[in-house]
Amino acid sequence: EISQSLDGTVNSTYIGGDGDDQVQALVNTGTGTSDTLLYLAGTTASTNFPLGSATAAFAVQNDNFIAHINKDLVADYQATYLGGNGVDILWDMALHKEASAFDINTDSVYVTGSTRSTGFQGSAQGEQEFIAGPEDAFIMRIDATLTDAATYQMTYLGGNESNGEFGYAVAVDAINGVYVGGV
Repeated sequence: EISQSLDGTVNSTYIGGDGDDQVQALVNTGTGTSDTLLYLAGTTASTNFPLGSATAAFAVQNDNFIAHINKDLVADYQATYLGGNGVDILWDMALHKEASAFDINTDSVYVTGSTRSTGFQGSAQGEQEFIAGPEDAFIMRIDATLTDAATYQMTYLGGNESNGEFGYAVAVDAINGVYVGGV
């Protein structure tokens, strides 16, 4: 966290493991009160990325992660791996609120990126259940708790283009519309 005048650091922390960890997206859930959570999402090569209470397993050389921590960067930490049996790159994230205020127990997080995985969690009931080319875009919804009990839903987005498809941006509107932008 940097001061509003951009002249000093207010809070900072390190989250990661022994590999290359990159935060690609950051979303704030609230108004800046002590119950505000920050959601971070990105890519990791760390087999020991800290997960909080989750027990998800690192799948391959490059997995995605999503985590939340309170705005003071010291409590309410929870994280999980997201990915399948191939290289996955997460590019963006959006929060969906069921009501005007964020509620970790009822709200969802959407992430998008690209994947070479054939076995991405949550894809069994997706609009496009199987990868169609060497690399497809994806969109995934996960319960905001990020725990082992969280519900996952995912779909591939792509065809058999030899260069692949990539999801770079995601947005969610107030009436449950989900929008993905990419190439």
